[in-house]
Amino acid sequence: MIYCDKFAFSPTTRTLEEFEEVTEGNVFESALVAFIHAEEKDMEDIKGTETKMVKNLKWAAKKNNTRYVILHSFAHLSESKADPHFTKELFDRVEARMKNADY
Repeated sequence: MIYCDKFAFSPTTRTLEEFEEVTEGNVFESALVAFIHAEEKDMEDIKGTETKMVKNLKWAAKKNNTRYVILHSFAHLSESKADPHFTKELFDRVEARMKNADY
């Protein structure tokens, strides 16, 4: 996770055809950016993974005095990668809980 005074993105290439295409970028100020890699083992307990993520995100956001949290999915060089559909569901669940807590 990285706290940023300013974070911007502009989509250029669609990488997964089965998901909604994002065509517009955005700029965020005073935000916590969480670069998240979901692994296969996370798929065994989505509720536990979700709860751990939410707790960590809230802790880091409070530490940096921000209510803005950006979830950014990425796949690093690990051989263990979760299914993209699982990762999307996990992000959707975490987003809903964070919004419910006014983040």
